[in-house]
Amino acid sequence: MQRSADHISALDFPEVWHKANLALKVSYHFEPGNVDDGVSVHIPVALINQIDDNDFDWLVPGLREEKLVALIKSLPKNLRRNFVPAPDYARACYQAMKPFELPMIESMCKQLLRMSGVRISADDFDLTQITEHLKMNFKIEDDKGRLVAQGRDLEALKGQLQGVVAKAIRKVADKGIEQQAITRWTFGDLPVQYQQRKGNYEVKAYPALIDNKTDVSIKLFDDEHEALRHHRVGLRRLLLINIPSPVKHLQKALPNKAKLAMYFNPFGQVQILIEDIINAAVQQLLDQKQLDIRNEAQFEQAKEWVRQELNPTAEQIALNVEQVLTIYQRIKKRLKGKISLDIAFAMSDIQTQLDSLVYKGFVEDCGWQRLTDVARYLKAIENRLDKLPVDPTRDRLHMHSISKVQDALTAQSAKVPKSQPMPQALIEARWMIEEYRVSCFAQVLGTAYPISEKRILNHINQV
Repeated sequence: MQRSADHISALDFPEVWHKANLALKVSYHFEPGNVDDGVSVHIPVALINQIDDNDFDWLVPGLREEKLVALIKSLPKNLRRNFVPAPDYARACYQAMKPFELPMIESMCKQLLRMSGVRISADDFDLTQITEHLKMNFKIEDDKGRLVAQGRDLEALKGQLQGVVAKAIRKVADKGIEQQAITRWTFGDLPVQYQQRKGNYEVKAYPALIDNKTDVSIKLFDDEHEALRHHRVGLRRLLLINIPSPVKHLQKALPNKAKLAMYFNPFGQVQILIEDIINAAVQQLLDQKQLDIRNEAQFEQAKEWVRQELNPTAEQIALNVEQVLTIYQRIKKRLKGKISLDIAFAMSDIQTQLDSLVYKGFVEDCGWQRLTDVARYLKAIENRLDKLPVDPTRDRLHMHSISKVQDALTAQSAKVPKSQPMPQALIEARWMIEEYRVSCFAQVLGTAYPISEKRILNHINQV
């Protein structure tokens, strides 16, 4: 049965959705069970990269109160009974809430707390109970208005249409922007963002240098964060193509002990590790000068700086890596052999931690600033191994606390859309947990800053 269309006004059901500087067509179809049931916003495929899913949870004014009722009814019974009758509480919330100031559920939680004194969180709602017509329907269309894809999850559509979006962007881009087989900066300026008007809207794309090992290319991306990530790597490659390699210097300057540690690295080919060290060294030099290179003059300046400083920088990083690998090998030896049942869980946890600290590409990933910290985290593992047979019960208590903060970080990280980079605060939380491990198992080594389970949980919850 179709819902009544009585008392519908243009204010309740607008025909246009304004998002940033974009005006997107809105359409309606009220028929339960139909794929289009509810409100749909129409998005040109070339613009999908410019749109996030913020604000769409508010729907349109004509559906907000109904959605608030449904949300209250989705609460577990022990919470729901505080908000009876649900329509009255929903109406009071609707009248008090300021649309778009906060996410709808967060705003609702604040109003319900104010009215009842009962504290609820976004996790208390069972969103699987919310009917489809109370979720925004996203219709992605080509430049002729034909439907390409549709669904209620914008982030999932972005992932599904990645190749289609890139193709649509290239279709409207000027010829010659994307280039291949580049070994020198001869292509003029490379802006962070490229814009091109297409009909009534502007298409945005993000050019970046792409690492092809022996050369680089310029490619347009539909996602700014992905473009910046690739450009960072491609820029390093173009610099390394244009300066002498530091490999010979490392062969001469490093002591035999360091060479042996790198030769017996856990991921096989020593060349992979050396490339990792060199990449980290170049990145350190770029970071120190805070260089964002987008034209030939900036590139030449960076090239001279890196040429002068690369050898000693790579050498120092290699020595730090040697320390990490030496401790790593000592720990690996201690993990071999028979393991008693009372310490099996701890040993498994140590192996997992070890794998997260030392792996192919760890030098660049953890960053040149953290290499000495990684060595300290490994020394803390050695201290833990010393104490473990003496007091496995105490180890289990520490593990319970560490698991609690790790689970909180995993849960919060899972909420980050795939199309978005991991927030820096959550990346920092990962290292906070390493510091907490030092505090638990090797206090004698000291931590970089005051740390506790409560501090980490507060930090994660504030993201």
